[in-house]
Amino acid sequence: MRLRCISPSGSVDFVSFCRFYRLVFAVLVLCCAFSAHAQQTAIQGTVADASGATITGAEVVAEPVTGGTPYKTTTDSDGHFKFPVVLAAEYEVTITASGFAPNRQHFTLLIGQSSDLAFSLSPASTSSAITVTDAPVQIDTTASQVSGNVDPVAMTKLPINGRNWMELSSLVPGVRVNSFSNGTPLGGNNAGKLQMNVDGQQVTNNTASATSSTAQAQFSRDAISQFQIITNRFDATQGRSAGIQVNAQTKSGANEFRGTAFLYARNDVFNASDPITRTVLPFKDTQYGGTLGGPIRHDKLFYFGSFEGERQPGTIVSNPQGFNYTFTRPSNMSLNEYLLRSDYQLNDKNHFFVRGSAYTYDMPFTGVSGTADPSTGYSTTRQYWSVWGAWNRVITPNLISDLKAGYNHIGYSNIPFQSGMQLKFPTTTIGAGYNIPQVRNQNSPSFREDMFWLHKNHSLKFGAEYSHESHSGEYGQNVRGYASMNADPTSIGLKWTDVFPDTTNPSTWKLSLVNSLVGTYTQGFGDFNLKIQRNTIGLWLQDDWKLFPRFTLNLGLRYDNDLGVFNPQLRMPASTGIQQPTGGDNNNISPRVGFAYDLFGRGTTVIRGGVGMYYADIGANQISNSALYNGVRTVQPSVSKTSTTTVDLNNPFNGKTAADFLANPTAYVQSVQVMAPDVKTPWSAQATIGVQQVLFTDWTISADFVHTRTHSDWVRGDANLAQNPANGFNYDPSKTTRPNTKYTQILTFYTPNNVGAIYDGLQVGVQKRPSHHFVSGVAYTFSRMKDNSGSPFSYPNNPFDLSSEWSKSTDNQTHVLSANGNYDWKWGFHSGLLYRFGSGNNFSATAGSSPTGLGAYTTNRTFCGTGATNSLCTTTVKVYNDSKFNRYDAKSGFIITDRNQFVGRPIHRVDANVAKDFTWHDRYRVTLQVEAFNLLNHSNYGAYNTVITSATYGQPAGTSNELAYYARMFQFSGRFSF
Repeated sequence: MRLRCISPSGSVDFVSFCRFYRLVFAVLVLCCAFSAHAQQTAIQGTVADASGATITGAEVVAEPVTGGTPYKTTTDSDGHFKFPVVLAAEYEVTITASGFAPNRQHFTLLIGQSSDLAFSLSPASTSSAITVTDAPVQIDTTASQVSGNVDPVAMTKLPINGRNWMELSSLVPGVRVNSFSNGTPLGGNNAGKLQMNVDGQQVTNNTASATSSTAQAQFSRDAISQFQIITNRFDATQGRSAGIQVNAQTKSGANEFRGTAFLYARNDVFNASDPITRTVLPFKDTQYGGTLGGPIRHDKLFYFGSFEGERQPGTIVSNPQGFNYTFTRPSNMSLNEYLLRSDYQLNDKNHFFVRGSAYTYDMPFTGVSGTADPSTGYSTTRQYWSVWGAWNRVITPNLISDLKAGYNHIGYSNIPFQSGMQLKFPTTTIGAGYNIPQVRNQNSPSFREDMFWLHKNHSLKFGAEYSHESHSGEYGQNVRGYASMNADPTSIGLKWTDVFPDTTNPSTWKLSLVNSLVGTYTQGFGDFNLKIQRNTIGLWLQDDWKLFPRFTLNLGLRYDNDLGVFNPQLRMPASTGIQQPTGGDNNNISPRVGFAYDLFGRGTTVIRGGVGMYYADIGANQISNSALYNGVRTVQPSVSKTSTTTVDLNNPFNGKTAADFLANPTAYVQSVQVMAPDVKTPWSAQATIGVQQVLFTDWTISADFVHTRTHSDWVRGDANLAQNPANGFNYDPSKTTRPNTKYTQILTFYTPNNVGAIYDGLQVGVQKRPSHHFVSGVAYTFSRMKDNSGSPFSYPNNPFDLSSEWSKSTDNQTHVLSANGNYDWKWGFHSGLLYRFGSGNNFSATAGSSPTGLGAYTTNRTFCGTGATNSLCTTTVKVYNDSKFNRYDAKSGFIITDRNQFVGRPIHRVDANVAKDFTWHDRYRVTLQVEAFNLLNHSNYGAYNTVITSATYGQPAGTSNELAYYARMFQFSGRFSF
C-alpha cells in the first residue's frame, strides 16, 4: 500500500491530512480484526409492540406495488429484519405476528437506498384490520456516501434532448459537465475515474478512454427504471474507480401485461438559426420503439423487453483554423438498442434473473467540429452486447448469498475519411488521425459473489469478483505517416491554401513547400493486430456497524488487482537501453471509513462523513500502445530535422520500403511508445462531511463538502530528451543529439506520485418526492478542480518540471445549477421543465510556436522568447490573451501561459415539455407531447478558438456537434401504453 505524503506544493495542510489518513487506516485495520453502506438497494427495519418491546419471529413481506416478486423474512431476536438485495421500486411492507393486528407501510425505494422502517403493532382486535400508512420521505440514516438518485418520475416525464437517459445526471449535485454525449456524467479528463454498473454488471468501456468517442454501452430510456450516481466515497463493495460509480437498474415484468409503443420526431423547419453560421442547419431525427412485459407464470416468472431505434440525418459544421470558410457535410447516424430480461422466483428463498442487451451504432462521418479541419474526420461504428444473470439465495433469514455472472462485449471501429498522412502544425492538424484505422474489441466474462450477514448490530457484506478482459483488434498507428511540424506555413510567408488547395484530397497537397518546417516524421510498418489478456480480481469486507442506536459506523476494506496489466506480452530487448515494467502493481489495498449520525433519532436529520482510498481502472490504450509500438512486432522508423538537414515529406526515408525496415528493424532509428518501469495504479483519497435533512413531509435537502485528491495519474513524455540546465527545459532535439541515438521520440507513459488532480466542492441538493401532482428538485455545485495531466496522452509543456503544470482542469466549472419540476394538471395535461446553468468550462490553450523544438506534438504554451531568432518576439513582450495568465520565466526567457486558462461563456439551457393523456377503460392511454430544447434560444458553445497567437483567439467556433449546445429545437412525439 502506498500512503505517501507528497503534495505538488509541499503544503503543511496536505501533509497533515495524509498523516491523519494513515491514522484512520490503522484504526480501521484494528476494527476489522473484530468485525470487519452498501450500494445494494435494501429494505430494513424493526418491529415492536406499543410499549416498545421488540417482537421476535414476526413475518415480514415486502411486495412491489406494481406486482412482481415479493420478498419474505422474519424478525430476529432484536426485532430486526432486512432484505439486503431488492429491486428499487414502490413497495408495501406488511408485518404479521401472533396476537397482534397486521400493519402495513407504503413507500418508494430508490436505487442504492437502504430504508429504515419502524413498525409498532397493536394487540389484535376482533376485526384484525390492517393499518396502512405512508412512510415518511426516506433518507438513509446508516450510509455516509455522497450520492444522488434519478427516480422513475424524472425518467419518464422530464424533457431529455436526444432521449439519452444519462442527460438526467445533471439532476445530481456534483455532476459538473454540460453535455453527456459520451454516455457518462464526467468530462474529458477522467480516465480510470468511472465505473458504469447496470443491474450490478460492470459495463464500462475499457478498451479506450472511458470518456472517449467510443463512448459507453447504451440502453433505451424506456429500458432503465432509475439510476444512482455516487459522486464521492462509495463503499468497499464497489471498486475500480478513482472517481464515481453509476448504478442503473433495468425494468422488470410484473403480474399484469404492460407495454408501450412510441415515436419521437424532429425537423429543422421548427429549429432556430445556428449561432455560428446564422443559418438553420439541416437536421432531422426520428426515434421509435416499444416495450412489453408481463407474467409467464403468475407470481413466479416474468419477462420484460424493449427496443429503440434512431435515425438522424445530421450535418457536421466546422470553421477550419487558417482557412477562411465554413465546412459542412451531411452525416447520417443510425442506432438500435435491445433489451430482454426475465425474473423468476422459485420459492421464498431463491430468486433468479437474467438479462440480455445489445446496441449498434453507425456514423459515416464524425470527429470534426470547432476549428478542426475536415480532413481529420472519420467514420465510426460501435457494437455492444451482454448477458447477465443473478441467483439470490436466502440461506437463513440473516444470511443471504447473491451470485452474479455474465459476459460483456464492446467493439468499435474508426476508419479515416481520407488516406493522406497527418501533419500536426502548432495551430491546427491536417490529415486523418495518426492512430486510425482502429478496430477494437473488449470481451469480458465476469463473476461476482456477495454475502450479506445481519448479526446483531452489524450489517456485514463480504465478497469477491473476477473479470477476464480480452482486448483484440487492429490498431494501425502512423501507417500513413505522421509529421510533427515546428511552425505554421504562415511563418515562412505562405498561405494555408498554397500548401493545401483541398485538405480532403491529399493528391493536391504541395508538401515540398513545408519541408523546412518538419520537426519529426514517423511511419509505421508491420503487424498491427492486437491481443492482450487481463485478469482483474476484487475482494472486500464491509460492515455497517450500528455502534449506537443513532450512530452507524461504515467500515470497509477492499483489495483490487489487475494481474499482469503492466507486463505486456511483447517486451523490448535489453540492448535497446529502454527499461519497462517487470510485473504488476499488487498492493492495491483501500481502506474506507465513514459515519452516519441520526441526530434526533427520528430519521429526519443525518450528519455524515468519512474518508477513503480508491484505486482507478486502467484503460487499455497505454497497454496496447506499449505492446504494439515498441519496435519489436511493428516498426516505427522516424527521421528528424537536424541543424544541417531537413525532412523531405515526399521521400522521407530516401527510397527505403516497408520490406527493408521489417527485414532488419534494429538497423533504423525509430519512434516508440513504452511504459515507465515504475508505473503504478492511479489512486485517490476522498473525504466528505455533510448533512441531510427532511423538510416538512415531502422535501429533503442535503449539503456536502467533498474533497478528492488523485495521485499517480497518467502523463506521457518523451524520454529521449536532454535537459538544458541553463533554462530548465529540454534542448531542442533538432539542434542537439538525442541521448539514445537508436530512437527519435521514446514516448513513455508515467505515473509519478505528484501527477493527479484536486477537487473541492460544495454539493447541495433539494428534492421533493412525488406527491400532490408535483415533483421538483434543485442541484447546485460550487467547486474548483485543478490537475497537472489531462489524460494518459497529456504531454507536459516542460517534461522536466511537472509541478509547473498544475492549473485549472478543463473539467473545472465553478458554478453549476440544475432545477427541474413536473406537474400533473387537470384533464390529463402534464408538463415538465429542466433548467441547466454552467458558469463556463476551462479550455486548453495552444501556442503558435515552439522555442524548445518540440513542435506541435505537445500542447505547447511556451510561446515567446527574447531572441531575434524567434519571429514572435519583439523588444516589447506581446500579450495575446489575458495578461494575468501570462508569466515571464526569467531563467528561460520564455513567456509561459498557464494551462487551461481560457474560460468559455456561461451555459443557459431551458428544456420544457407539455403533454396530454387520452385514457379509456382505465388501462389504455395515448400521450401526445411537444418538447422544446433550449427554449429561450440562448447561444451556447462547446468549442472555441483557443490558439493564443491567433487573431480570433477566444471566439466561439461551434457547438461541438452536441445537442446540448444546439439552437432551439422542437420535438413532437406520440406514445401508446397499456
